[in-house]
Amino acid sequence: MKTRLNTKKRIIIAYYSALLLFTVYAVLDVFVIKHTYQADVSKAAVNPVKVAADEGGSKEPENIITSDEISEISDDDEPLNMTKNEEFDYSYSDDDISIAISNYRAFDTEVFIADVTISSPDLMKTAFAEDAYGKNIVQPTSEQAEDNGAILAINGDYYGARETGYVARNGVLYSDKPSDVDALAVYSDGSMEVIRQDERSAEDLMEKGAMHLFSFGPGLISDGTVTVRKEQDVNVVGQHHPRTSIGMIEKNHYIFLVADGRFDNNVGLTLYQMATILQSFGVKCAYNLDGGGSSTLWFQGSILNHPTSKGDEIQERAVSDIVYIGR
Repeated sequence: MKTRLNTKKRIIIAYYSALLLFTVYAVLDVFVIKHTYQADVSKAAVNPVKVAADEGGSKEPENIITSDEISEISDDDEPLNMTKNEEFDYSYSDDDISIAISNYRAFDTEVFIADVTISSPDLMKTAFAEDAYGKNIVQPTSEQAEDNGAILAINGDYYGARETGYVARNGVLYSDKPSDVDALAVYSDGSMEVIRQDERSAEDLMEKGAMHLFSFGPGLISDGTVTVRKEQDVNVVGQHHPRTSIGMIEKNHYIFLVADGRFDNNVGLTLYQMATILQSFGVKCAYNLDGGGSSTLWFQGSILNHPTSKGDEIQERAVSDIVYIGR
């Protein structure tokens, strides 16, 4: 009898030990263990087709806000009142690249605006952490920028935190699994377009000349009109937070926005506030990238904003990818 009891006890111990080991491995696999994936090179945009200037865009977003609605909402909202820090002046210029970075105070938050003009779309690039596409592969924005010889860099969409969502970088399609969020297509002619992934396939976007596809969102501005509603600040990603976004004034003329938050007297921006700021600079198309502790603006060896990856502590977070200006 004792032998049977001991055998049963050993089986139970072995079972729960195996279960514990499996659970530990599963957690490590999700959050720690690095997995490198291969792109489907057959879907690479080796000779991307440029988007015709007169080609129609995507279907109008269902949540678009009309001009009348914007005026109606603005009557009840805090007006856009930005104060420029005249002592803050960072710039770069050569024959092909012009960058002017300014610092503003808006909505009780420090906002950094990089006005970027490039002679060719090829000068706006993206990079993966450790130069590898996969899960749990991360590096701080600053390290990725240094590794790739960037002049200016911001954090990307942190693709590694999701199982779905289009991912294309520098003309190569890595993931064609659609998600239910807006995506941003950056085309080979220097234009941008916010699209619905359930309405446009990744292959179709690549055939039309997409060089980069980002999946975070939501879209903020389309055709010069704010398309994000105030209630999305609650339903999508919370209210006031550090933010990163990218917008297009015209082909090859972009605005990179990074906002501080979560410390001192910097409360952060809502999505709607960020959209109104971008719109004030003449942005025609804009998209929300990963924010919170990821939000980082790096320029020629220095981090210009104040990333908050650990609560109120100013510390840069390691991320999956960056968007940068460089050769």
